[in-house]
Amino acid sequence: MSLLLEDEEFKKAGEVADNILNLDPENADAYLGKLFIDLGIKNV
Repeated sequence: MSLLLEDEEFKKAGEVADNILNLDPENADAYLGKLFIDLGIKNV
Protein backbone atom coordinates (compact mmCIF):
# COMPACT_ATOMS: atom_id res chain seq x y z
CA MET A 1 0.00 0.00 0.00
CA SER A 2 2.86 2.40 0.75
CA LEU A 3 4.09 2.22 -2.86
CA LEU A 4 0.64 3.20 -4.07
CA LEU A 5 0.62 6.15 -1.68
CA GLU A 6 4.06 7.25 -2.87
CA ASP A 7 2.78 7.13 -6.46
CA GLU A 8 -0.32 9.08 -5.37
CA GLU A 9 -2.63 6.27 -6.49
CA PHE A 10 -5.01 6.94 -3.63
CA LYS A 11 -8.00 5.07 -5.07
CA LYS A 12 -6.05 1.83 -5.46
CA ALA A 13 -4.42 2.31 -2.05
CA GLY A 14 -7.88 2.71 -0.53
CA GLU A 15 -9.02 -0.55 -2.11
CA VAL A 16 -5.97 -2.33 -0.72
CA ALA A 17 -6.57 -0.86 2.74
CA ASP A 18 -10.21 -1.98 2.62
CA ASN A 19 -9.18 -5.50 1.64
CA ILE A 20 -6.67 -5.63 4.49
CA LEU A 21 -9.30 -4.42 6.97
CA ASN A 22 -11.79 -7.02 5.73
CA LEU A 23 -9.25 -9.71 6.61
CA ASP A 24 -7.88 -8.06 9.75
CA PRO A 25 -10.20 -5.38 11.21
CA GLU A 26 -7.63 -4.41 13.85
CA ASN A 27 -4.76 -3.69 11.45
CA ALA A 28 -3.41 -0.30 12.55
CA ASP A 29 -1.27 0.17 9.43
CA ALA A 30 -4.34 -0.08 7.20
CA TYR A 31 -6.13 2.56 9.27
CA LEU A 32 -3.07 4.80 9.07
CA GLY A 33 -3.02 4.30 5.30
CA LYS A 34 -6.68 5.29 5.10
CA LEU A 35 -5.91 8.43 7.08
CA PHE A 36 -3.10 9.30 4.65
CA ILE A 37 -5.50 8.72 1.75
CA ASP A 38 -8.16 10.97 3.29
CA LEU A 39 -5.59 13.72 3.85
CA GLY A 40 -3.90 13.23 0.47
CA ILE A 41 -0.53 12.55 2.06
CA LYS A 42 2.18 10.42 0.51
CA ASN A 43 3.73 7.83 2.81
CA VAL A 44 6.55 9.36 4.84
